[in-house]
Amino acid sequence: LLLGEFQCSYAGDLIVSNGSLFLSTNHLVFYSSLGALSVKKLVIPWLSVRSIELSVTNYDVSSGIKVLLKDNQLR
Repeated sequence: LLLGEFQCSYAGDLIVSNGSLFLSTNHLVFYSSLGALSVKKLVIPWLSVRSIELSVTNYDVSSGIKVLLKDNQLR
């Protein structure tokens, strides 16, 4: 069940990707597409999430979120 869709950016790689964040009852999904050669899709099951915290990015004045997974990976 889809709970919400938000326009956002993903800064986990060297390149910032603009796209959409989808929140469902089972997953957190980021999806970005700038044509066939540039697709970014990140699917995180809620069962894998340890915590979510607010953060201020270094390259922008807007705030964001950090997702820490149970295996200690940061997304």
